[in-house]
Parts: sequence; C-alpha cells; structure tokens
Amino acid sequence: LKTLLLDGMNSKAHSEASAGTIPACLFSMPTLKNLHLAGNKFQGSLPSTLTLPVGKTTLALTELVLSYNILSGTIPSWIWHHPQWTYLDLSFNRFTGYIPSNAQVTSSPESMTLSLEQNHLSGGIPLSFKDIANVDVLNGNIFTCDSKGNTLPSNDPYLNSYVCGSDNANGGLIAWVCLVGGTFVSVLLLHIWHLYGKGRMTSLQPVLRDFWHTMVTLVGPVHSKMAATNPLILHFESSLNQILYVLVFPVMVVPLVIYMPLYGIFTVFYGVYQSQYLWTLSACYLRGMVPTVILLLVSIVALYGLKQCLAAVALDMNMLHRLVHRTRYPKTWLVWLAQYLTIVAVVLTVIAANMGYIYALTSNVSVTGMTMITILLSVFKVVSGLFVIHGLPALGSSILHLLHRTPASAAPQERVVFGVTATTFLMVTNNVIVPYLADMLINPSCFYYLLTSPPLVTLKYSFTLNRQEVLPWYNEVYTLAFPPLFQHNTFRAPFAYSYVCSSTLMTSFVYVFLVRYIISSVVLPVVYLSLEALSARYYEIVVKLVSDLAVMLTYGVQFPLLNVVIAVSWLVESRLLYFVYFRRVQAMVQRCPSLLSRPLNELAMDLGQFEGTMQKAFVPLPYLAAVFLSYTLFDTLGASVGAVSALWVLVVMSLAPAYCYAVDYLWVWLRARLYPTTTDGGSGNGSQASPDGQSTVS
Repeated sequence: LKTLLLDGMNSKAHSEASAGTIPACLFSMPTLKNLHLAGNKFQGSLPSTLTLPVGKTTLALTELVLSYNILSGTIPSWIWHHPQWTYLDLSFNRFTGYIPSNAQVTSSPESMTLSLEQNHLSGGIPLSFKDIANVDVLNGNIFTCDSKGNTLPSNDPYLNSYVCGSDNANGGLIAWVCLVGGTFVSVLLLHIWHLYGKGRMTSLQPVLRDFWHTMVTLVGPVHSKMAATNPLILHFESSLNQILYVLVFPVMVVPLVIYMPLYGIFTVFYGVYQSQYLWTLSACYLRGMVPTVILLLVSIVALYGLKQCLAAVALDMNMLHRLVHRTRYPKTWLVWLAQYLTIVAVVLTVIAANMGYIYALTSNVSVTGMTMITILLSVFKVVSGLFVIHGLPALGSSILHLLHRTPASAAPQERVVFGVTATTFLMVTNNVIVPYLADMLINPSCFYYLLTSPPLVTLKYSFTLNRQEVLPWYNEVYTLAFPPLFQHNTFRAPFAYSYVCSSTLMTSFVYVFLVRYIISSVVLPVVYLSLEALSARYYEIVVKLVSDLAVMLTYGVQFPLLNVVIAVSWLVESRLLYFVYFRRVQAMVQRCPSLLSRPLNELAMDLGQFEGTMQKAFVPLPYLAAVFLSYTLFDTLGASVGAVSALWVLVVMSLAPAYCYAVDYLWVWLRARLYPTTTDGGSGNGSQASPDGQSTVS
C-alpha cells in the first residue's frame, strides 16, 4: 500500500460525530508514501514517537494531509525532522506549542507545500521555512518576528497583512502613553515658561508642587463658586463626583487589581498558546475548568458590587432630576415614527461600518490598509457618538418634516426628543453590541460557516502506477514504471467550532478602541477648548458615561489595560464638557447676576429635556457585562470539555445579575421580617414629600 486517500469521509457540515483517533501504525507503514485523512474530525494528538519497521531508518511518508480535523497537542518532532516531505498539511486543527528553530521539513523547498494555518502555534518561525515555494503558516497563528518581518516566510499569502504577536495592542498603548505623557510634559513646560516670563520662578520645587496640585485638582472633586448659592448646581457637581469616585475608578481598578493577575497566572498554566505576548494580561486564549470556575465566582461577586455602585449613582442622579421640572413634549404617531426611522437608519449605518471592518480583517488586507481602516472605524465611532448626542434630534425633526410633506418653516410644533433609553441604546450598540454580533456572524473562526455553506476544499495528491509483466520466453518479471500522476479530491469542510471566537473579538477591536479613545483624549479637548460657541449639556456627560462603562465592563474587564485608557479619556472629556458648559453659564450670569439667586433656567431646561431616569440606563449594564463574559467563559471551558458540556457556564454567567437582584430582594425581605419599622415617625434623612408629590431637598 503506497497511497491511502480518505479525505472528507466525515465532512457533513454540521455533524457532531467524531471519527476517533488516528492509529499510530499508519505513520510507520513501510511502503505508505501518501496519507490523506483530511476532513474526518479525528481527535486526540499525534504519537510523539514512532516505531520504524525492521531495516528502516526513516519514514516512507512523503505526503501527509491531516487538515480540517480536531487534532490537538504539540506537533511531534518526527514531523519537524523529516526532510523528505513534499506535501505537509496540518492546517485547521488545534495544534499548540512552538516550531523548533532547527526544523527541517524538506530538502527541496522549491517544490515543497507546507500548510499550518489556523492552529494555535506561537513563537518564532524557522529560517528553513523562508524559501518554501508553497507555504501557508501565518494565518491563524501568533508568531513573533522582527520589526520589518524579515523572519517571515517570503511566499506566504498573508505576509503583507500579518501582524506579529500583539503588535497592534502594543503600538496603541505606546502611542497613548506617549501622547498623554507628552501632554503632561507640555503643560509643565508651559507652566514653567509662564512663571519664568513673569519673573516669579525662583526654584523648580515650588513649580513642581504647584503643577502637582493642578493635576490633583483635575482628578479631584468638581466644585465651583456658584454651587454655594444654587442647590441645582450643587447637586449637578455632586452627581459628577459620584460618577467619578463610585463608578469610573472602581470599574477601572477592580480589573487591574483582581482580574489581570488572575489572567497572568492562568495563562502560564492554562493558555492556549505557549507565548501570548500582551494577551497574557487578558482573558484571551484560556482553556480549562479551573480558570472557568474561578473567573465565574469572581465575576458574580464583582457584578454584585457593580450593582450596588450603579444603584448609588442612579439614586443621586434621580435626586438631581427631581429638582427640575421635566418638560414633556407631545408625541403623536408621526413623532414616534420619526424616532424609530432615525434609530433604524443609525443602527444600519453602524452595522455596515462594523461588518465592513470584520470583512476587511478576514480578507488579507495589507497592514497599511488595515491600519487606515482601523483609524477610519475609530473616527466613525467618535463622530457617530457626537452625532447621536447633537445631531440625532435634528435628523428626527427632518424626517418629521418629510412625513408632514411640508417645508421646515411650516412644520407643526412637534419636537423629536430622544430620551436616555434611545440615546444610550444607540451608543452602546455602536461600541459593544454590533461589533460583538458582527464578529460572531462574519468571522470564519466563529459561526460564519455554521450559518452558511462550508467552503469547498480541494486537495491534490500524486501517485505512481507500476505495471508488471511476465516475459514467457525469458520466464522473468518485467516492471513498467509510469511517471507520477496528479489528481484532486474535493469535499466540503466540516464545521468545527474553534473556541477562540471571543478572543478574536478582543484582538480585533482592542486596537480600534485604543485609537478611538486616543482621539477622545487628544483631539476632542482641542475642539472643545477652541470652539467657544460650542455648547455642552449635562446629558452629554451622562450618555458618554453609560457608553464608556459598557465598553469598560465588556472589553475592559477582559483586557484591563484598556480600562485605564477609557477612564483617563472619560475624566478628561467630562471635565472639559463641564468647563464648556459652565463657561456658557458664567456668561449668562455676567449678563444677568440675578440668576444666582434661583435655579438656572438654562440648566433646568437641559435636565428637563433629558427624559427618563439614570436607573433605566444603568440596569442593562450588568446584564451586558454578564452576557459578554459568559461567552468568553464558554470558550474557555469548551476548549477542554466540548460545547455540550460547557453550556452550563453560558447559562449560569448570563443570569448572574438576576442572582444579584434576588439576593438584594431576599435581604430586604429578611430585614423587614427581622427588624420591622414603624411608620409614624419621620425618616430624618433630610428629605420631605411636598403636597403635590414632588420631592424636595432640605
């Protein structure tokens, strides 16, 4: 037996049946040269050593095709040190480990075919792979390389689009550190120059002390002189401080202090890749029961703490809303229709942008082109966020004018006002939900081939025909040798979930968010400070908070370093929005000083137009974080025990916020039963109910 072709024998697209393991004796058969077992869902690992037949010193195999199976473990050394290979295809499996630097798989690289794509290989690539004629090893693996990529195979089709290791995330973080550090240094130098120019600089120590106090003030509580004379401004500033210290800082610190050390420990013992570079400090590429259970328990406790923080901030903001008269605008069916058409138009645009990014990411676009697409998507997210806050009501009103079929000047006095629910929904959809769904539905590493027809795989193989004839007059056997023949075998690749879908989502969009928040930290402040006529409203800060919290609780929890970037961006932008807002308020006060003795009408109108309560905006955040993390835990557990056995963690983690609410309700019920309270006394908390049912603050 010289050729054994069993490609695609178990290639039913969605079959869960396994063909078992590959017998080790097949690889050491004395006459077998071509072994094709692709598309059969073989599991297990390859034998680490082979027993050669008596009298044989090397393998007879020259072609080995094991692609589109579910093989795991490390690739044994007898494959790397067999220079007789002419066709070696181990692609679309789950092999892990390194490729030895002294690997020698062929003595004729000009005619060799080597395919290792879509595995879990890492480390360096041997120099012997560089000149192989037909090579495909980069796609789906995370190899390291030098800055110019000189160590990569020169004939690999993904050479121009390959990003080594975690270079994208590394570059984004380095750029952010340089920009933020450069900004602080520039401010310090300008401060020194300002004091030096006025002749007040005698030594560097007081300058540094003054600069330090300025930075502390930047991250300290918001306080203005008008707050002492106006309760509305006082509660407005209190809500901003509550957001910063009760929400933003804890959401940033907890992943850094708790999750990131756990990720680093788990990667050492339970990592999918032996080298994971910067992804060592993230939830990417983990597998096993131990990390799943520990992260599940830690996440449930963290979600309970998050719920308490959200409740405290929402209570403070609801108090702020009760201080103002909420303006109600009439909503006819035309207004509702204009709102829904506007929301649908924005959502479809967001879906198209994110799906286009995923499609480009999986389409072998060059590194330069992919960088430009990433920057464009980041700019789109920033601009679309500004549009949702500033331009969405105008677009809704334009649609309303079109529905009335009258010019804008003659339009009825109906206003399209988007409340907290619609505004935050669009922001969270743009930053979290749509990227999540787009990656799952379009990325081939996820469920794309489960929803569509799997691709046709064409594998070539060669064989030789020998014909033996007996010459009667000589009574001898004569063998006729024919030249090698080449044929092709075609089958549909079976679907096998890779359990790295959540990890590819992280690695695909972390770079986008790094660029997006660099723009928010550097570009937007310049816009806010330079355009004096630019208006800012209270709900802009709140909507941006909910959007940023959604990113921090999903992508940031799984990549904690991103939370630092988001927290700094929100701190800078919220302070600038506050500055721009009160720049306008102070201008109003200068024109009419009597405004200080009563609630500011302008501020009251801003708050009144912001419909709904913050509690409505905060409630979905724990559920969103739980669903996002449940999918990561499903991949972590499923990589070691299979999809069916890992379904329980998907359900348990997704329902974790419900457990937190149940614990709260149970605690309230027990406290009411054990410590009954009387209803004939005052609460003594400083709040009273007015006769018309409105709450007032003493």
